[in-house]
Parts: sequence; C-alpha cells; structure tokens
Amino acid sequence: MDIPYYNYNYNRNYYRRQSDYNENEYSIYGQYSDNINISTYNDDLYNNNVKNEKKLSLSLSLISLGLNILNFCKSYEGAENIKKNLYLDNQPYFIKKFLSFGIKNDNEFIDITNPFTVPLLQSVQVIINNICICLTYLSIKNFGNSDLSSLIGGSLVLFNSIFNMNSILNASYSPYTLILFIGIYFWSKLSYTPEDYKYVLGSSICSGLSLCLNWNGILTYFTGIVISIKNGLDIKGNNKLSNSEISRKMAGSFLTALGLPLVIFLCISSVIPSDHNLNNDYLYLKDKSNIEATFNSDVLIRNYAYGGYISYNGVLDINYNNTEIYNSLTVKPSSLWTVIRSDSKSNTEKLKHMSYVRLRNNENRKFIRINTNKDDKFKKRNKASSYNVSTGGYLKILDSKEYWKVEIVGIFKSNGIKIGKTKFRLHNIKANCYLTSEPHSIFINDGVTEPRITCKKGQSEGSTWVFAYANLNEEDEKFKKESFTLETKGVISSFMYKWKMSTGEYGNYEQTFRPFFWPTLNKLTMMFTNKSEVSHFKLNTFSWNIAFAGIVAFPIILFRKIIRDKNTACFDIDTIEKYSAKNIYNTGAIISFIGWICHYIPYLVLRRMALIENYIPAFYFSILLATSCIEIYLSETHSKSRKITITSAIIGLSLLFNLINI
Repeated sequence: MDIPYYNYNYNRNYYRRQSDYNENEYSIYGQYSDNINISTYNDDLYNNNVKNEKKLSLSLSLISLGLNILNFCKSYEGAENIKKNLYLDNQPYFIKKFLSFGIKNDNEFIDITNPFTVPLLQSVQVIINNICICLTYLSIKNFGNSDLSSLIGGSLVLFNSIFNMNSILNASYSPYTLILFIGIYFWSKLSYTPEDYKYVLGSSICSGLSLCLNWNGILTYFTGIVISIKNGLDIKGNNKLSNSEISRKMAGSFLTALGLPLVIFLCISSVIPSDHNLNNDYLYLKDKSNIEATFNSDVLIRNYAYGGYISYNGVLDINYNNTEIYNSLTVKPSSLWTVIRSDSKSNTEKLKHMSYVRLRNNENRKFIRINTNKDDKFKKRNKASSYNVSTGGYLKILDSKEYWKVEIVGIFKSNGIKIGKTKFRLHNIKANCYLTSEPHSIFINDGVTEPRITCKKGQSEGSTWVFAYANLNEEDEKFKKESFTLETKGVISSFMYKWKMSTGEYGNYEQTFRPFFWPTLNKLTMMFTNKSEVSHFKLNTFSWNIAFAGIVAFPIILFRKIIRDKNTACFDIDTIEKYSAKNIYNTGAIISFIGWICHYIPYLVLRRMALIENYIPAFYFSILLATSCIEIYLSETHSKSRKITITSAIIGLSLLFNLINI
C-alpha cells in the first residue's frame, strides 16, 4: 500500500482502527448491535461523492435502457441471427429439449433458425435486464457498506451474466431460476454472518453451477475457485484481520477472479462479428475428412450405414425418362453432386433459407427429385409408404419436389443412431419424406448388389449421410478446382480447417464440450484467414488485430498482480476509497476500471451495436483495451526503459498480427 501519500493523522486513525479490530475480532458485532455493517471504517470521504456516482450510474443505465429498447423495437438486418445467438446458441442438449417442449409444430425439436419467443417475454427480459444493470452498478459502489447492498451486490454481480443472456426468464429454464434463488439465500446469510465460511462456499458453488448450465462458464468457475482459495489462505495468515474480514476478502477474491475472465471474454466474443451475418452463402459442417462444405461445391454424399455413395444409374436412362438413384459402393463420376442453394425469386420465403438445397448431378446435369406423377398432390399416406427417387428437373424447371432440407442429426433424437458431427438426413419438403437406402430393394450393377434409394415417411426410417468430400468450385484462383481427393493436402491446411471447424462457431447443432473462449479464437482465426473485400469487415479485422495484443496482455498483467498481491483480488470498498481518491492505479482503481470499461460499456452497448454491423464501437473498444492495458501496467512501472520496452512490445504484437492478416 502507498501509505506515504496519506498524512500522519489519517495513518494514525487507520492503525487505531486496526488495533480495535484485533481486540474485538471474536465480538466484532457487539459494538454495532443497532446497525450491523460489514464495514466499520470511516467512509466520510467516500460518501461525499456517493450522490454524484449514483446519478452518473443511473444516467448510464438509462442510456443502456434506451439502446436496448431501440434495438428491440427497431427492425434491422440480421435480427433473426441475433435472436438465434442470444436465445439458443451454446445451450446444453436438455435445455434445447425443454425449449421445444409444448411448441405445436411438426418438428420434434424447435427450429434453431427461427426461435420462438413471446413478445411479452422479450419486453420483460429487456426491463428486468436493465433493472439489474442499475442495481448491480449501485451495489458495486456500495458493496460492504450495508446489509442490503451486500445482498444485492453479492447476488447480482454473480448472476448478471445470466440475466444478460436473455435466458433467465424463460419458464423452461427452471435450473437457472432455482440456483439463482439459492445463491441469493447464501449471500443474504453471508451479509449477516460473514464469519461463517459455509455461506461463502455455498454462494460460490451456486454461481459455478449456474455458469456450468451453459458450457461457456466451466473454465471460469474453476479459475475463480482456485484463486479464491489461494487468496483466502494468504489472508488467513494475517493475524490483524478478523474472521469476518477474512471471509469478506475471500468472497471478494472469488467475485473478482470469477468475473474478470468471464466479462472480458464475453465482451470480446460479443463484439467480434460472427460470419453468419457476412457470408450467408456458405454452409459449414464439421467432419475430420472434409473441407468446407459450401454451396456451388462438388460433393460426395456417403451413406453412413452402408458406406456407399448417392449415385445414379445411367443405363436406366435408355428405358426411363428419369434415371433411378442407387447406393454406389464405389466412387464413380455419377457420384459427384453440386449443392445448389434455393435462390429463385419464384420460390416462397421458406425455400430461400440456406438449409434448403438442390442436388444436381455433375454428369447428367439433372437434379435429384421425387419420381411421382404430375397429378400427385402428395396426399397423406401411411408412415411406411415411400416414394421412388430419380434424377430429373432440368435447369429451367423449378419444382419444390427437387428441394431437400439438410437436417443435422445432432439436434434430433438419436433413435438408436449415434449423434455425430456432420451426419445429416435429407428431408424432402413437399412429400415430407426422408431419403434412405433400402437394403431389401436391390439393384445389381456389374455383378455387385447395391441397395436402391427411396424416400420414406418417418424420420426414424431416414438414412444418415455425410459429406465425404467437398470440392470448391469457384472462379476465384484461391477456390480453383483441384484434383479429386478424399483427404486434405498439407499439414497447415489440415490444421487450419480442423481448428476452424472444431471451435464451436458452426457447431451449434451438436453438443461438444468446449471452453468458453473457443468461439472467440475461432472468430479471430476467421479474421486472420478471411480476405473479404467488405470495407467494414476489413476495418473490424484491423481493429481487433490491434486489440489482440491487449487481449493477451491484459489478463496476464492483472493475474500477475493478483498472485503477487494478497489484496489485489479483493473487492474491498475501503481500498477503493483510499486509492481512488489519489488517482493511483492500484487495487481500487483496477477494480473500478474493470467495472466501468470491461463490463458496462462494451457488454451492454457495443454488443448490440456491433451485431447490427456498426463496427465503429468495436474499433473504439479495441483501441481502448490495448491502451488501457499499457496504462495500467505503466502506472506502476517507474523505470523509463521498462516503460519503453512494454509499449514497444505491445505495439510490435499489434503490427505482427496485422502482417499475418495481409
């Protein structure tokens, strides 16, 4: 602590109060039976500015409320993607099941591309979210000064991230609600009997469980537990502190350690634009043996159960107008198909969605379709009925019977089929049947028995397929058509697409365990490799390359201080009072910086604005993060040569990341 900055009288009063604590550490509340306060320090200096701080925090909260309401009421491009990202992404499997339960539609699960949210529920979410913002900020500034503020601060700081995820108020999220109230109970007990460690432990466990319900918080939870225990043990060795002070500092240590990485990475991940809003022409699926499966690509569609490939029998074209489809056990020219997006203006809006595709054979240039009579109106049939499948529908013919919906297996019940990554079913839209290989309906080709393909009613009867190969077919040189191969070439290219496809950005359909920072890494990877000519995307890429150095350095610098300084991780109002008054970058100022910059401004304001493709706030935040990192570190570095070295290193990292992006 920087005691020389304070006058003699202040030091004398301070040590006198410490002495009083030592004499009464087992009966600390005996002197304050009428008005129990966790903190018994003289808070006059702090209280002089309380009114101004409350007015300012209320103003910021009202601004945030206005922005939220504006975004809620205003119709803008990409709204459905935002709803999807906020509503259902990264949720555990059973949460998706709960969300879909009771919704009257033909799908077994909710369509994640069109989430169902009641308008009244959305309005309540906006109101509650902003009330929590106001209360949280006020409680941070008053944390430890009263029982009420301790209760509000302890509960809302821990659970603020859940409120902001717009999931707490959904009736299906009963685990969130239950754990929230249990956590508030523990914190209310902690405010009255802080010397009891079981309440600190209880609140920690509840906060961890609430985060674990969403996979993104697991690593943060364990990080907070470790640092909290470490600081608690260090503080325990200080005999000058009472049990209540030890408990209070340990709880504050957990709060800071839990919130710091969570808030920083939530901010970073939120304001980096997702590729969903920029490249809607691409459909990314994950598998260890295929590159990016995109529209206008040559693909092999392999049957997962039989190992064969969707192909057509060219010989039958002599006798029939439409060529039959069969399950080829070997790779042939007739096994290559082109995935075409439904982009015709004559089709309905439903068919324009990117998940609806047309499969055109590369050899005869015809589409795979249901082979039925023109007068067949696809009347309801029994579940066991099936349609013959053929190629037909020339390029100028646009028939809804040609369209197939790519349904990822991972979001549906397995029905005995193992849930995979890129396994999918091909669902015909109009006939409502699934493409399947019939093992008992065979076709003999060159002496080899191969099952014919039909389209059967019933999801459980549909075969599972994978894109075994995808060959990009673009005019651009970087997408130049390569020779046929089933594996990727080169160690670097293999690593890049595996990293990109396994980070979770396009893994929303399947449930895989991944740390909370993986989507952020994936988005940054896309920026380093994407050569998009879109101006605002280039601006955003440049800004985040600048900030990447700060993103790397900021947690390292702060955690270094936490490990070396016993009190750095403590959310202690008395430290804020002493150091903030002198504008010294130490414990209080760092915590104040985290609360002001890393939480409220980027998460509540930049998140929404960046998602609607306004990248100026993201650019501002990137520079702010990098410069703040330098400022905090240099404020405690007195050596000029060291200051120059640190500044040069951060600027050098920024330049390096920009060189990588060229």
